[in-house]
Amino acid sequence: MDAIGGEPEARARLEAEAKLPAGLPVRDLDPRGPAERALGFSLRALVRGIASEWGAIDGVRAVWQLPR
Repeated sequence: MDAIGGEPEARARLEAEAKLPAGLPVRDLDPRGPAERALGFSLRALVRGIASEWGAIDGVRAVWQLPR
C-alpha cells in the first residue's frame, strides 16, 4: 500500500485495473497461523524474562569474578 498510496488509492487502483466492485469490504488479515503467533509470543516473553533477570540481578557476576 505504501508504494501506491493509502487505502483510497489502493481501492481506486483495484477498481480500475482489476475491475473489482467499489463496495467490497476491507478485511485486515494476519498472515501467520495460530501456532506461529503462539510461538512468537512465547519466545518474546522468554527473551524479556531473561533480559530482565540479567539486567536486575548481578548474581552470576558476583559469584564468579576475574582475578585481579
